[in-house]
Amino acid sequence: LGRIPLGREIALVRQYLEIEQVRFGDRLTVQAVVGDGAELVAVPALLLQPLVENAVRHGIAGLIEGGTVAVSAVRAADRVVVTVSNPRDPDAPPRPGTRLGLDIVRRRLAAAFGVDAAMTVEPSADAYRVTLTMPAGDGEVTP
Repeated sequence: LGRIPLGREIALVRQYLEIEQVRFGDRLTVQAVVGDGAELVAVPALLLQPLVENAVRHGIAGLIEGGTVAVSAVRAADRVVVTVSNPRDPDAPPRPGTRLGLDIVRRRLAAAFGVDAAMTVEPSADAYRVTLTMPAGDGEVTP
């Protein structure tokens, strides 16, 4: 897979989450924000897909009341920061396949950007957040 504009990547994520909203109804809310200048940054296609799938499978699906999957992208000078967050049940047992999606994203980031990219995973008692930081310069693509 090649690189696509981050705005297109987030649009694909929104399409997936719209399908999941049919399944979860009012239990799933989606929030997606793309800051100015971030939408044209080139990223590996489907980079965010495993993260939002994890957010639904390991987060929303385990909560009776559901919650919000939030995706944000902000460009700051020569970097772009993408965050995917969701609520989670701290008492839920680990599900099969745990960490596989994170490993896939980590490897794809490294293959695309080497040491210039980073992934931070921040689990808390009632939420989970993954932050990707990537170079934003010279890799822009036109939509």
